[in-house]
Amino acid sequence: MFSRGTILPLALVFLASSTIFVNIVLPSSESNVSDKASENTWTQKAPMPTPRSALSVAAVDGKIYALGGKTRGLNGFLLATNEMYNPANDTWAAKAPMPTPRAFFTVAVFQNKIYCFGGLIGNSTQREQFWKGCTANEVYDPSTDTWETKAPMPTARWRLQANTANDKIFLIGGNPNASLNEVYDPETDNWTAKAPILYNETITYLAYPFKDTINYAASDDFTSAAIDNKIFWIGQAYSESKGTKKLTLMYNPENDSWSPRTPPPEYSETYTAISTTGEWAPKQIYVFGHGHIIHTNVAYNPVTDKWSQAKGIPTTNSEFSVAVADDQLYAIGGRYLYSASAENEQYTPFGYGTIAPTISVLTPQNGTSTVKNSSLVFTLNRPALWMGYNIDCQNNMTLAGNITLVGLSQGFHNLTVYVQDTFGNSAASETIFFTVAETAEPLPTILLGVAVIVVAFAVAFLLFYHRNLSLRKR
Repeated sequence: MFSRGTILPLALVFLASSTIFVNIVLPSSESNVSDKASENTWTQKAPMPTPRSALSVAAVDGKIYALGGKTRGLNGFLLATNEMYNPANDTWAAKAPMPTPRAFFTVAVFQNKIYCFGGLIGNSTQREQFWKGCTANEVYDPSTDTWETKAPMPTARWRLQANTANDKIFLIGGNPNASLNEVYDPETDNWTAKAPILYNETITYLAYPFKDTINYAASDDFTSAAIDNKIFWIGQAYSESKGTKKLTLMYNPENDSWSPRTPPPEYSETYTAISTTGEWAPKQIYVFGHGHIIHTNVAYNPVTDKWSQAKGIPTTNSEFSVAVADDQLYAIGGRYLYSASAENEQYTPFGYGTIAPTISVLTPQNGTSTVKNSSLVFTLNRPALWMGYNIDCQNNMTLAGNITLVGLSQGFHNLTVYVQDTFGNSAASETIFFTVAETAEPLPTILLGVAVIVVAFAVAFLLFYHRNLSLRKR
């Protein structure tokens, strides 16, 4: 029999290293970005299959949808056409047409759906001067290529503008009410009236001890764009005593108020505007002039409240529309004199390619405890030229795809992911602080078998010993 001081290894304990699998999640859409693009330049792209003017365009998931419009510069037929442009391969494809053919309407994107509001409608026998404004509100889902009718606008309007801010869509200006501001809630399918476009100017007369307030009324010669949940109205206002004045007004949805900003340059014209997102180029609003002779392009920086001259669109069209995909701008369609246009021209904005990539580590998270087979998952907002990681402030290691990190000890760790994009911009993720839990790993099969055999042998030996002891006592 074993003595009390004898230690029998009836069980074996093993401490195994934790492992982390790295899963790199890149953007889901095709990359539309060229690392050779030069800022403030225009490039001709594949034309639309259907020439048209007074259309609207919108981008969803890197694709651009050209909707509606009319067939001629004047007295054309209204269209319900819906054609999708893919900047990645410079091709067009037909999609489900709009339920309501119309022109001079506006669009806004919310949760990857395109909302189409207002515009002019009429039958195929009517000329443009007999068309009338509508209250149509129809939403297109690119993922299913289907349309749905929503609650109509309270006021029929055309040549209006739509901007998404704070999860609402703001419909401002247009004909016949240029100062109107109505907000649509896509979640509840309801409408609400908001503060109308307003600008007053106070003049102090040196020769008289009083001040005079000049009230300016918004005109339908305007455009707008949104940045960081603020809406910027850019256009002309009119006063009976002072005449026409160019203005930039900022609307703040938080307090439902309008405030003046630096007006656009005198040499600019206001027709259509679009804002860059800050993903590939700095956040700015680009305002494109229209006309058959003048074709201006000016950029507005809402942070500095300053304007700068940019290169005008090469094609001297009017009634075109502009969309932004991967921070490159696409001016599509329009008209030249009486002819509708199929033009599609790409503009690369100022500072394009100077924005650092964004890295988000999804797992592990700060303060979490990991065990064997835990996952490290991080997302990138663009393709990368180089990726790497650093654990516990040691040497950086290159990532070339999915890998397994082994040998992490129990206790606290820190991890940082690094990326360099095709423009040479570098970025680091937030440093994640996590722990590897102190848990025993399951015994390997072979060692477990050995332990079972040892235990069985010990039990048999004890039974045999006690049996012999009993026989001797008899």
